[in-house]
Amino acid sequence: MSTTQKKQHYVWRYHLESWATDGVVYWYSVKQKKGSRGSPRSLAYGKYFYKTERLTDVDKRYMEVFINTLPRKDLRDALLRQLQLFQAPHTLQDFLQGSEIQTPARFTTLIKEKTEIFVKTIGEQWHEGIEARAIPLLNMLRNKDATFWADQEQCRLFLYFLCHQLFRTPKMKHVYEQVQDSVYIDGLDMRRLWVIESLMFATILGANLFVEREQYKLSFINSASDTSFITSDQPVINLKSHGDRDVSLYFPLSPTLAMKLSKAEVAGSESSTMARQLATEYYNHAIYRDCYDQIYGNNAGYLAQIAKLPRELDT
Repeated sequence: MSTTQKKQHYVWRYHLESWATDGVVYWYSVKQKKGSRGSPRSLAYGKYFYKTERLTDVDKRYMEVFINTLPRKDLRDALLRQLQLFQAPHTLQDFLQGSEIQTPARFTTLIKEKTEIFVKTIGEQWHEGIEARAIPLLNMLRNKDATFWADQEQCRLFLYFLCHQLFRTPKMKHVYEQVQDSVYIDGLDMRRLWVIESLMFATILGANLFVEREQYKLSFINSASDTSFITSDQPVINLKSHGDRDVSLYFPLSPTLAMKLSKAEVAGSESSTMARQLATEYYNHAIYRDCYDQIYGNNAGYLAQIAKLPRELDT
């Protein structure tokens, strides 16, 4: 990745490529009520979307208290290392500013430039590193092969990847920033914490799922013959209610195939079911319901049709 890359994707381009025809993916904006098409590279990004913020002492204390509530020491240690890593450029800048060591102006300027690049791009590079290692696993899933589930390291990597796809999005950023209205700590700004806390939430959920992996089942779902699966700017969704301790993670893999990770009475690595038309529509509406703004697919008319439905259906 270029060190000056401003376009930082919150939906993995490799994921969107499954919906591309001749390099083009159709999209529809729910908020603007219009659609068009574009290449996966030109969709689902924000300018320096994962830029890290300088945390105040209040912010850091809040984070440390949160981390120390976790029962597992290995997880606490991992999250503290993440916090230190993402604050490292700010720590270096503070050290140089307060140091009595005389450094050439050219050297100081160079360090400032490099640390600014680090601040703007470390989040994107973090996600790119996870995704690069997950490519073989995603390719296996697209071929309805989940044998990697039996391998501890591959299973751990997949869960880590899946949970990051759940938490890295503008929808999750928006939900998290709304928490600011309910947090009354003087000097604390939750908006400064989102990038690092989104990584932490993904790490925590992935670690918990790994521990409980024997209780979970990964299943494949085929689309109905005349209706394709869609995806969105929230490509992984939790089908369970917010108050439920367990999760059921749904992840469309292509227009014809999706996967679901959920608890099952009998644990297993893989099963395949042919979804009926109603089931395909159910999953597509769930993706539409949980998107932040944009839905993606291989049929422009179908996307527009879905977007005419209410986000919440009466039950």
